[in-house]
Parts: sequence; structure tokens; C-alpha cells
Amino acid sequence: MNTTLGATGIVALLLAAAALLVGVAGYVLGRSRPPAARPTARRKLPTQWPLNPRALTNTAERRIWHWLRQVFPHHHIMVKLPVTRFTMPREPGAATEWFALLSSAYCTFTICDDQGLVIGCVDVMGPRGLSRGNRQLKRTLLAQCGIGYWVIEPSTPPAAETLRTEFLGSHAQDSSPSRVTGLD
Repeated sequence: MNTTLGATGIVALLLAAAALLVGVAGYVLGRSRPPAARPTARRKLPTQWPLNPRALTNTAERRIWHWLRQVFPHHHIMVKLPVTRFTMPREPGAATEWFALLSSAYCTFTICDDQGLVIGCVDVMGPRGLSRGNRQLKRTLLAQCGIGYWVIEPSTPPAAETLRTEFLGSHAQDSSPSRVTGLD
């Protein structure tokens, strides 16, 4: 009689039994998780979306937007861009961490040149204001990136030349608009 073959058969049987027990235990544990912890089935995309279009800006923001277009006639005024769109980590391995931290930070208006380089950002104060922490985060972050930052009260915007000098520095006079009207 060959006892080696019998021992191999017993080991194979034990391994199969262990695999079966692990599978059953995994199934039981998976079913015992609360529904929120279980992976959800993909929601079927609707054929008719229950959404309507809306304006990017409210009335006060729109007035500032048109005013900024006059103040910076040779630049592009982008609306509500997240700061992660025009900043990047110095260490590529940290991108996920920084993106998670900054993903909800955006500026009401971002002013950029023809090359797509951001020269400044403007936040428009809303009815609920702008949190001090949010303002400080953007002020510090953008200053360290060499990007100007200004918070504007819709009823009292700064002088056009003041904002131009803040964002363009000594180049403000070179590309100065001939006439900037106030807010209408």
C-alpha cells in the first residue's frame, strides 16, 4: 500500500475544506454588514434627466463679472474655477491628498492671460459672506503661487486701477483700458 499518496489526498481534502470554510465565512460576513456598507448596484441612468439649466452667477456676481471684463479687457474672466484646476503639488505623489483637501475651494472669478496663466482671483461676497478660514486659505495659497487675490463687496468694488495694479503689477499701465465705467 502507498501511504504517500494517501497523505497527499488527505492534505488536498483539508485544503479544500479550509477553502470552503473561508468562502462560507466571507459570505456570512458580507451579508451581515449593514446595507450602507455593502457595495451598491449601479443606478441606471435616466433617459429623461430631472434637471434644469441655471445661470452660473447670481445678479451681484454677474454685475462684477461685466465690470471685470471692462477692467481686464485683454484677459479672460473665468467663472467659478476650483483652485485645483490652476495649482498643482510640488511633489506629484501628494496630488491625491492635496486634491481631497482643496477640491471644494473655488474662486468666483479667475482672471487669466491668453496663455491660460492665472494672474488673479476674485471672490464676490454673497449674502452669507465668505468664511474667514476659506478666505485665509485662498489668500495664503494663492500668494505663495504668485497669484493675486481680492474679495469684492458687490456694492463697493475697488478702484479699477487698484485691482489692475494688484494683479498685473507694473504692467498695469501698459494695457490699461481707456475707460472703465462703474457698476450698472
